[in-house]
Amino acid sequence: MFYVFFEASLIPMFFIIGKWGHGDRISAAFRFLIYTGAASLLFLIGLVYSRVFSLGIFESFYADVSVALALPIGIRIALWIACFFAFAVKLPMVPCHTWLPKAHVQAPTLGSVLLAGLLIKMGGYGFIRFCLSALPEVSWKLSEFVVYLSAISLVYSSLVAFAQKNMKTLVAYSSVAHMSFVAAGIFSLNESGIVGAIFQMLSHGLISAALFLCVGMIYSRTGTMDMSKCGGIAASMPKLSFMMIFFSMASAGLPGTSGFIGEFLSILGIFQAFRFTAVCFAVGVVLSAAYTLRLCREVIWGSSPEGAKVIDSDINAVEFVILGILAALVLFFGIYPASVITFLKPWVSAILPELQKFQLSWG
Repeated sequence: MFYVFFEASLIPMFFIIGKWGHGDRISAAFRFLIYTGAASLLFLIGLVYSRVFSLGIFESFYADVSVALALPIGIRIALWIACFFAFAVKLPMVPCHTWLPKAHVQAPTLGSVLLAGLLIKMGGYGFIRFCLSALPEVSWKLSEFVVYLSAISLVYSSLVAFAQKNMKTLVAYSSVAHMSFVAAGIFSLNESGIVGAIFQMLSHGLISAALFLCVGMIYSRTGTMDMSKCGGIAASMPKLSFMMIFFSMASAGLPGTSGFIGEFLSILGIFQAFRFTAVCFAVGVVLSAAYTLRLCREVIWGSSPEGAKVIDSDINAVEFVILGILAALVLFFGIYPASVITFLKPWVSAILPELQKFQLSWG
């Protein structure tokens, strides 16, 4: 049933990008469909194998792990790779990320909000639901590889984001960077990391949705997403400028916002498991601040080029309320994270014992 709805989610997004997008929307829609659909075929093979041989290892969070352990080690690893690859593309992680920036740039604003706020989070859920719960032993063995890959993904996507001129592409690459915290937190295989990863998914869903809305509001008034062609909006759009600064700082992990809590807990979990790699993620926080500050500097305080479209209206009341609700949630979860963490801890604690059985064992 998970696979059916996992794949069904591709259909509306394909049409949202292909029909209501702009620019090279057809190419972006098919790239999105082919990348994510093809990656899921391996996952489908794993599910079919489990069903045909009545293994039941993917049936629930609390499936009998001993059934998986009875399989040959090669089969276990193959099943794990099938699951991991499908969800690494969906999350996405470098080098499986190239579909995301193009999909975001060509999608309409609300399509980008859905993509960043909901769809890519299915990758993080899949890691926990299938890789960790069904195949905990292989997850322990390969966790170091995943965390190292996540560190590479974080640094690479952050540097690429810093080099962008298109606002939407920058925010898209920032999503890849923030999802690297999610993957590494999950595969730190401890309570702090997994709770932090889930919190980061919630936080990123709010913050990235708001940033894409801000970019869409600027685009609707200027007709461009090029940062060099729409600079200096602070004077003509003070309310939107304030909101964009707030969400940019939340994305960079400003204390008091949900972005800080998710990144802090994820790094704490990574540090407990892989101390050296945690340094890379701390550097990633600095890089995040660098590209978000560049976004604010060029768009909000930058100089408007000659011949640029004159902006004669700030955001309206409806737009302000929508951004205000998202800002209130970002602040609420940043100031009172226990509202989420208290709910998550019992569930995470329930799956940790099975994972920790294999911390020192293999085979």
